[in-house]
Amino acid sequence: MRLSHVLVPALLALSVACNPSEGGGDFEGGDFAFFTTGVEDACNDGALNPIFLPGGDGSENPLDNNYVAGADELPWTGTVSLPDPFADAEVTVTGDDSSRSFAGAPSTGIDLDADTYADCKVDSDIGVELVISDSDNVTGTATISLSNFTGADCPTPTADPCDVTLDIRGERAGG
Repeated sequence: MRLSHVLVPALLALSVACNPSEGGGDFEGGDFAFFTTGVEDACNDGALNPIFLPGGDGSENPLDNNYVAGADELPWTGTVSLPDPFADAEVTVTGDDSSRSFAGAPSTGIDLDADTYADCKVDSDIGVELVISDSDNVTGTATISLSNFTGADCPTPTADPCDVTLDIRGERAGG
């Protein structure tokens, strides 16, 4: 299974809570459709970009819909279900009137990209920062820290650990 097929939905499954930058605490929770809009690969000088943004610069990569909690639900602690090979993860989301952040969901032995790197597993840790643009839109970044590149087909990272940063946006689904 490709890392992009499990890691990016996992990141977004974890991005479960936000708060509006205007209006204090009246943001209503709901389902949001998420998209990757940009990627910066500090691990392999851009070689990993196609994993997270297959259409290249200027494109968007659609991701799974995910629930974004309302302000009245914060701080939010709970278990989110993540696709294989990730295990379910318990997260606590914190923030202020304009943003939410969390760190967590460490995973080990993830296939980096079986199509390109047949024998390469990595460990990862994820952090997400989200900001409410308005009642129907969120923007943010997801930082994926990759480490322990193991296997005969792994690319040589520029550092271990190293980061891949995704620009993401979400829009209220079914709107």
